[in-house]
Amino acid sequence: DYAAALAMLQKTNESFAALRRAVDLGGEAVREFARKDPRFNSLRAHPDFNRLVPPARQRLPLMNLPNLPGL
Repeated sequence: DYAAALAMLQKTNESFAALRRAVDLGGEAVREFARKDPRFNSLRAHPDFNRLVPPARQRLPLMNLPNLPGL
């Protein structure tokens, strides 16, 4: 929340420092939160944001494979 508040106040450097610390402590859960939180909209186009919070990997749908004998 601190990093998001700083982003809303246009304190870009401070926001990235706080977000980096939050990611160090909370990992993927923090990244997922930052991906969805609109308070980070002002930072999304910044290369540092994309390095810290890369887009979520898309999961491929499961394929229905035929029953292959011997496998």
